[in-house]
Amino acid sequence: MRKQIPAVALFYAARGVGLIIKPASLWFVARSGQAGVSTFLATYYFVVAATFIALNCEAHISYYRSRFGGAAPGANAAGTGFSRYLTDLSGHILVFLPLLGAAFALYFGDLWMAAAFTIFVLLEKLWDELQRDLIFSHQYTRWSVWFIVKMLAPVVAVAAHLYLGWNVLLCMTVTSLLVASAVAWKVVPAAVRRVAAYAVQRACGMSLARYLKAYRNRFAIAQLVAVTSVNVVNTDKWLAPSLGDPRLLVELVLLAQFGAAFLVLIDNVFFSRNRSHYVRPKTSLTEITDWRLLLLLSVGYLACSAIVLREPFRSQLQLHTISLLQGMVVIGCSVLAGATRPLVEHAFWHAPRVWSAALDCAAIGLSVALGYTAVTNDSLTGLLLACLLAVAARWTGYWSICRISLARTLARANTGP
Repeated sequence: MRKQIPAVALFYAARGVGLIIKPASLWFVARSGQAGVSTFLATYYFVVAATFIALNCEAHISYYRSRFGGAAPGANAAGTGFSRYLTDLSGHILVFLPLLGAAFALYFGDLWMAAAFTIFVLLEKLWDELQRDLIFSHQYTRWSVWFIVKMLAPVVAVAAHLYLGWNVLLCMTVTSLLVASAVAWKVVPAAVRRVAAYAVQRACGMSLARYLKAYRNRFAIAQLVAVTSVNVVNTDKWLAPSLGDPRLLVELVLLAQFGAAFLVLIDNVFFSRNRSHYVRPKTSLTEITDWRLLLLLSVGYLACSAIVLREPFRSQLQLHTISLLQGMVVIGCSVLAGATRPLVEHAFWHAPRVWSAALDCAAIGLSVALGYTAVTNDSLTGLLLACLLAVAARWTGYWSICRISLARTLARANTGP
């Protein structure tokens, strides 16, 4: 146990540094008066996080249930499950990555930007798969070191642009590829790289009809849930540029980093070292999480945010467009989304996925409909409140889903074999 303490401390320290890097880098660029670069960096932080999840297919679930949810599988079963997981993931990426690239071409109106962001999204998804394995395997030191390296890559790219005059898009692409190559070489064992290469070959040889059948039966709902759950708090950033203020996206993304800090706090307290807890069955809401602690963290974070969003901190943060109320609503969306996460995680493992899909689609549909109405009326406050209302409705829905799932679990336990 003593050997684990330094690794765990480094893990939390790395998460803390990660919370600082994004807002600090965006704040520095915005303060320097580099409007174009600040908009690009805000777009990078926002778009990559909002879209890489479209490559999610939850192909890992069966493998992770077998590996972490109970008795350890045999070597042959584990190898077969891992190969199947990577093959399914590769097939999904091969189908949907070109579609994302086409969507980026329409969104940016620039083929070079579209190509670069397609690369960014692919690398982010691969890192997402790798970091899940490192955390589940309790490899905290390795995760921490490479997490910091990855977080610093955009900073290095922007610095190269500001001080050397190099093209910022090219710098971002090169640094991202270099970090990804280093991670693949240093972190991923050679045997796993060989299995991954074989999985990609198998995925390339898979017929489209076979994939579409698997997608319809296994992956469609999972992808829908992933995209909607992430973007239910991003409707403001997708629609805000329509209001015509070029600074608005930068300020929204900067505030979203403060909201993301709360999500990371929730992850550290409830998930990072305890994810297997949510895989095991529960019979009451009190078993899912510590609701008193969650409420205390939520209220405390909102109170601290209210202080930070007032003068003199507002001017220092370069918040000239968004008011105190609007800023609190932006952060409030993330706080409420964080408070929903224990319910979402429990529903992920124990409730039918179609329930989560229907709920998340309804939430984002509500957010988009109300948000678009607000934008057409030139109301930023209305847009932000629409997002908050949708997130609140989503929390209520997941609470109901978990109650139903827990009741079913309790009924099965009472009937017995």
